[in-house]
Parts: sequence; C-alpha cells; structure tokens
Amino acid sequence: MAPSWVPAVSEKLSKRDWRLLAERLGYTQGDVDVLQGGPRALLTHWMCCQPPASAAESLRQQLDELAWTVERDMVIRPTIIPDPEPKQEKPTVFLSYQWAHQPQVKMLWQHLLAAGYHCWMDVGQMGGGDKLFAKLDDGIRSAKVVVSCVTPLYARSANCTREVNLSISLNKPIIPLLLEQMPWPPVGAMGPVMSEYLFVRFFQRDNERTGDERYWPAAKFDELLMQVRYHAPPDRAVAKASYWQWSPSEQAQNKAVTTTSPAAAASGPSSGKVFLSYQWGHQSQVKALRDRLMGLGLTCWMDIFEMGGGDSLYEKIDSGLREAAVVVSCVSEKYAASMNCRREVSLADALKKPIIPMIVDQRCPWPPAGPMSPVLTQLKPIRVGSDVQQHWSTDAPEVRELLTRMSPHFLEFSDRVTSQACVIA
Repeated sequence: MAPSWVPAVSEKLSKRDWRLLAERLGYTQGDVDVLQGGPRALLTHWMCCQPPASAAESLRQQLDELAWTVERDMVIRPTIIPDPEPKQEKPTVFLSYQWAHQPQVKMLWQHLLAAGYHCWMDVGQMGGGDKLFAKLDDGIRSAKVVVSCVTPLYARSANCTREVNLSISLNKPIIPLLLEQMPWPPVGAMGPVMSEYLFVRFFQRDNERTGDERYWPAAKFDELLMQVRYHAPPDRAVAKASYWQWSPSEQAQNKAVTTTSPAAAASGPSSGKVFLSYQWGHQSQVKALRDRLMGLGLTCWMDIFEMGGGDSLYEKIDSGLREAAVVVSCVSEKYAASMNCRREVSLADALKKPIIPMIVDQRCPWPPAGPMSPVLTQLKPIRVGSDVQQHWSTDAPEVRELLTRMSPHFLEFSDRVTSQACVIA
C-alpha cells in the first residue's frame, strides 16, 4: 500500500516537475509519453511495478534530490530560484550543493561574482537524466576550482557525492564550505573523501553576526577568496569596487614604509625576503610577526599582501619562495594537514631554501604528522607561546632565537639583527 503522502505529491507536481521526476526514476521519454494520466499515472505505475519495500523509499530519495520535503506525511514543494543570469561558458568556480540550500548558495554566487569570479550553478532549470549529468560534467571540467557547500543533506546526496568524486577524478581543487554545524568529516560515503580536506566554517556564531543578509562571518568570505585565488585570479571587468579592494595589498605597501626603521631605509632594500608560510587560522599572529620583522628592516612575503596583479596566487608563491632568503614555517596541526602548506614546504625544500620551523600551536607534536614530516623532522623547531604571538616582543627568548638563526641569511642586515638580539639578551 502506498504511503499517504504519495497522492499529495501527485497533486502538487507541475508538468515540468513530474517529467523531471520521471527521468530521475529511470523512465524514458517514450515511457513518459505513454503515461497519459500525468503525475498520478506515473506514481501509480511506479508503486505498482516496484518492490513494495523499496518503491516508497526510492521515491522519497528522488524527491529529496529535487529539494522536496516529506515531513509527517506532509509534502512541501520547494521554491525554484530562477537562474541568476546566463551561465558563463568557462566558469572559474563550480558550486556544488544540495538543492534544499539553493537560496543560500545563490547569495554566495552573487557575492563571488561581485568579487570577480564567474560561477557555474545548477539552479534546477536544466531538465534531468542524461542532459543534467552532461551539463554537470561540463561544468566541473570547465571550472578551475570546486566549492562544496557541505551540509548533512549534501553528505547524504547521491548526486552531490557523484560531483565530488568526479571533481577528484579530474584533479580539480575542492574547497569545502561548512554551511551548518556538523561532524567532520561527514558521516557516510563522502567521509573518506572529505577527510583529506580542511573546511572553511561558513556559518556564523553569536559574536560574528554581520547585521545584514550574509549568513557567513566576514572573515570567512575573505578566507574563501584567498583559497579561490590560489587557483585563478578574479575578473576585474565584473568585480565591484568594494570587493576588488578587499585585499590588503595596498595597505601592505603603506605599512612597509611606516614600519621600516630610518636606518634600514638608508641601507636600501634586502637582497632577499623572509617567506612566511602559515595556515590561515593563525593569520593575525603571523601578521604581527611580519610587522615586527619589517620594523627591523627585513622584507617579508605573506600571501594576503601579495594579492594584486592578474596572476594566480600559486604563481606568486612560486616567485616568493624563489626570491626568499629564508622560510619561516609557522607549524600547527592544521598547517601540517593543509595541502597548500605542504606544497610550500615541499617547494622550499626542493629549492634548498633554509627553513626555520616555529611551532605556533602548543597541541602540535614534533615532528608533525603527515607528508611534511620528512622535511621538518631534521630541523630544530622554535616553540612559541600564545602570549609571545600576540606582540612578538623582541625581549622574548623565542624571538631572539629566530633573529639569530635568520641573521646569516641577510648579509646587509646581519650586524643589525645580531646586535638587536644581543642588546635584548
């Protein structure tokens, strides 16, 4: 016997909806043409021809994929959001999501476009069956990066799992956004895949309310833009001024002047840079370290101050590491797990750059677990307490040790840095 909610579905299915549902249930176009009774005939045929134990569950699953909700025998039809604008032939970002969260993802799409990134977004207007899968395939293949909008519904969705698996098969970078609080990695088939990625927490906590339509913390959107920028630069032609100026690169140029001592300015620029390698969870502490080092006349490379120009951040990282005199590796548990940080350590090692590891997370073991362990295990780490990280006071023993170990790599600053370390010893 069919569940009581099945007749309610047939009453609410529009012509477009029931044909889409039929294709998802495996009916061909010829089958659909034969079903003269429309949605009622479709559901009657389905319930009669399928095993009773699985017919209702399969139907519920397909309705879930279409963002319909069945709760206590009540059927709630979703509001299909119109296509924001014609799709870009070559999108930068593929937005992978479950249709129940379409309004939130549409808002994300609008803000990414305002930041200069064309997005591919399935808005439920493509039809179903082979046509749907063909367009999904084309969208993923064309994109530079895939943003997975992860929720419990997303993790349970067979179609979303297919999108993630295809992205991995095509070696597409994946940025998971956690739209809701949930366990990580997700439970189910997507868990083993997502366990290798660091997510961006994209929901607000009580102290992060923006007071407007945005449902994400402002700093987390900047983090998302940083990660996307690793793989592709923004399109300035479509970027709005408010987002084009989001990068602190211009502030960095001003800060480089104000934080450099007169003596250092008189001596001219350094022949090399201090490359600051870190995971974004410690961004504020690393910025403070950068200010301290620049105050001593050293030139620093830090990703958030290198966002100008039209090249991708990967290219700038490569250039920054090649020009660096020394690499300061700010190690934490998330740093060791980050794919981007692993690449920086590997490239620095391949270029035979001196690496000074600083442990900025007291929970992090030494050597850190993971692929970067063989490179770092042979190096002596500097373990830095959280109190030092707030101000990087030069009278702290950890900072004195850092200055002493860096000084041989900056010939024109060696005497100044060494004397600075000796005076405060």
